[in-house]
Amino acid sequence: MEVEIDNLRAVLRRCIARRDAIRGLYLAASLGWYWMTRATSEGIRWLDELLALQGGDAASNAQACFVARVPRRSPERSGHRPPHPGTGSGGGPEAGELRRLTESLAMGAGAALMDGDAPASDRLLEAAGAVPGSADDYQARISILQTRAIAAILRGDVAAVTAAAAEGRAAQAGKWVISMGWRCSC
Repeated sequence: MEVEIDNLRAVLRRCIARRDAIRGLYLAASLGWYWMTRATSEGIRWLDELLALQGGDAASNAQACFVARVPRRSPERSGHRPPHPGTGSGGGPEAGELRRLTESLAMGAGAALMDGDAPASDRLLEAAGAVPGSADDYQARISILQTRAIAAILRGDVAAVTAAAAEGRAAQAGKWVISMGWRCSC
């Protein structure tokens, strides 16, 4: 990253100049670990500028809000809340949008956990599980399970962590079986 960061900064500047919020938000958010470990204030600045463009979709906005909150830990300090589901461009109920909605809600639940708002996290996680098809979509299901496991870890609920991990293993096994062309109820 250290070698390429100047090129990435140039791309982020170009995204802002062209008001290409979606591409910029996905890029800036994907650099989350870099920002958190080496350049926290710079990362927050990029994310703030891109979020201010208000051109992202629900998933890119949620991912950016999640990454921007990690170093700040509270909504009062970040000034951003995850967007309401379906408010981005193309918020329709197509299959890809439903997956992004589920993932956005799960990320919002994780951000609420980091803010110390367990009731909001629980509501968002419940909403993620209620999205049509979320139980059948592997990526959506894993997003929900990861957030469930993190919440259980923070609450010290070992049984819930174990249950989420077991469900994740079963989902992975089912995905592998289906990818091999077989179907079973694993």
